[in-house]
Amino acid sequence: LAGEDSDELDRQASLALDDAGDPEILPVEVLGDLPLAVRRRVVLHWCRRRARGVEISSNRIEEILRVAEGKGRERRVEIGSGWFVQVSRTGLRLTLPGPG
Repeated sequence: LAGEDSDELDRQASLALDDAGDPEILPVEVLGDLPLAVRRRVVLHWCRRRARGVEISSNRIEEILRVAEGKGRERRVEIGSGWFVQVSRTGLRLTLPGPG
């Protein structure tokens, strides 16, 4: 049953991203009124589509959502392997790791 729930959350997150056009910059409005579990998956899927192979911890996802919901100032959140998500109250932008 838990596996089915997980699959459904993944399906809803993928649909939300696809409906948004799988944007390079993820507008906060895409997260909108989605349930928290789906918002988490949207951010996770969006990051994974761009930062392939990076394992993103749940606390990083929570920090991204906290800032995006206006509960923190704009900032960069490291998600691993030198990748960052620039988070503002309007959108998320993935920052590529620098050379070297």
